[in-house]
Amino acid sequence: RLWYEWVGLLRRHPHAALWLQKYPPAKAARVHDMAKEEGQIDMSRLVMTPFFKSDHHIGIKALSDVFVDNPTYNAHSTAMDTLWGALPFVSLPEEKMAARVGASLLMALDSAWGVVRSVEDMSSLVQQMMRRPNILRRLRRRLQTARHSAPLFDTVRAVRNLEISLRLMWEVHAADSSGLGGRERPHIISRDVGPISPS
Repeated sequence: RLWYEWVGLLRRHPHAALWLQKYPPAKAARVHDMAKEEGQIDMSRLVMTPFFKSDHHIGIKALSDVFVDNPTYNAHSTAMDTLWGALPFVSLPEEKMAARVGASLLMALDSAWGVVRSVEDMSSLVQQMMRRPNILRRLRRRLQTARHSAPLFDTVRAVRNLEISLRLMWEVHAADSSGLGGRERPHIISRDVGPISPS
C-alpha cells in the first residue's frame, strides 16, 4: 500500500526522487523490478544506496528532504540518527511495538506533527512538505532546537529516570520479601525528573 503512495508522489512531483537503502539485496532488487513494472517512472529517480560508514551516514541522510517511515516495521536507530540530523520525519503508528517506535521518538522530541493516522494522511503531509519548501525549512529549525532541549536526546535525564524506576522496583520487591506479600502486585509509576541543570 505504501508503495503505491510513493509511486503516486513520484508521478505528481516530477522533480522528486525516492531514496531507499539497498538492504536486503533481494528485496531491493524486487523494489527495482516493481518500479520497472509500473512504467512511466524514470528509473534514475529511484535511488538505492548501500550502508554508509557510521561517521558519515547522519550527514548523508540529512541531504534528503523528508524521511518516510515504514508503518509495518519502523526505523529504530536509523530514526534516532535521522532526527538528530534534523531531517523531517513522518511515521504512521500501527498496533505492534515495532510499528510504534517512530511515533514514540517523535513524541519524545516534542514533534507530534510527524505522527499521522493513515497512509493517506502520510501522503498528504509529505506532499505539503514537497510543495512548500518553507515548511521543510521551518521543521528542520524546530528539530535542530528540539534535539538539545527535548527528552529524546537527554541522556542524563534518561539515566536518572531509569535509576529511580529501578530503585522503586527494588523497594517493592524488598517489601514483598519482608512478609508483605499476598496482595496483588502494585503498578509502579515513576515520575520524570525533568531536565537536569548542569552543575
